[in-house]
Amino acid sequence: MWSIIILFHFVGIDALHPNKESSGNTKFWERVGTPKGVRYPFLIVLFYTLGMKKSKLYLLKTHPLLSFYLITFGLSWSVLLIAHFAFNDSLGVQWLGIIFPALTALVLTFALEGKSALEVLIRRLFIWRVHPALYALVLLLPVLWTIGTVMLNHVYAETNTYNLIVWLQSLPSSLPALLGLGLLFAVLIAGEEIGWRGYALPRLLSRYGVWKASILVGFFWGLWHIPAALDPTNVLNRAPLHLSIPLFILGTIEYSFIYTWLWQKTGGSLLIVCLFHGFYDVFNSYAASFYPFVITRYWLQLIVLLALLVLIYGIRTGGKMPGASEKQYDREGHHLNTQPPSDQVF
Repeated sequence: MWSIIILFHFVGIDALHPNKESSGNTKFWERVGTPKGVRYPFLIVLFYTLGMKKSKLYLLKTHPLLSFYLITFGLSWSVLLIAHFAFNDSLGVQWLGIIFPALTALVLTFALEGKSALEVLIRRLFIWRVHPALYALVLLLPVLWTIGTVMLNHVYAETNTYNLIVWLQSLPSSLPALLGLGLLFAVLIAGEEIGWRGYALPRLLSRYGVWKASILVGFFWGLWHIPAALDPTNVLNRAPLHLSIPLFILGTIEYSFIYTWLWQKTGGSLLIVCLFHGFYDVFNSYAASFYPFVITRYWLQLIVLLALLVLIYGIRTGGKMPGASEKQYDREGHHLNTQPPSDQVF
């Protein structure tokens, strides 16, 4: 109750009507200098909180996944909008928004399932005893993907061959720095992955299975990034937004299958997932630094190719991913005891 009173003190009761010119206390919105449309994400979280039945966390208990996504999107998008309108797309403020998937997951896990479930979630960050080949995979796959990206970009864009040769020659000498950045990004990316693959994925797997769960996680994962398009330097702005945003979300859906497979093969290791995510982002950015444009046709070619590979893979495995572990959560999101993962890789 005190938190709501403090919130109204800074926001003002008239903030509940974002499109209304009020004479009351609106100093919070004036202070951050944001347009009225930015207020809506804050109000979504506020109304959602007020909609609970007293202290019983009614909506959180009955709809834990919906609660997770509403709170995460509301908080993250609010920060990204404030970073754009009030802080001129400050990277520091943008990176602040990355912590909310993890923060929401940790708070909801503790509130709904207790301390033991929270400890299980946190321990997933330290599951490191997996097959050595998986460590090689999370490093080599981003490297090979980056080289393939640059090569295809070179072919479709008809860029200077000399620049391509120089880039390929610089890659070995740049590897130590890239690996170091990849490890740093892996730590930062935990702010995302604790939410996407630590909280949402196991619950979706228990309800819908591998395919639907991977698609849903990938879709919301991509959708979560859309406000980044407000930053003119973001990769989404290197092609028309009506093309880049749908293609980006389609790409996150396809990548989601790889993350799901890694999660299952390692018994839910968020460490491996974060390493893969961090290395991919770093090497992808390294490629973009030499080829700072995006060819829509090239995006489409890669996405169609990956979609075909996923389809063939699904047909050969009968719709089941090798190494799938037993259900980690029941339909209510409660954690179940499971057997440790196998040492086999494929």
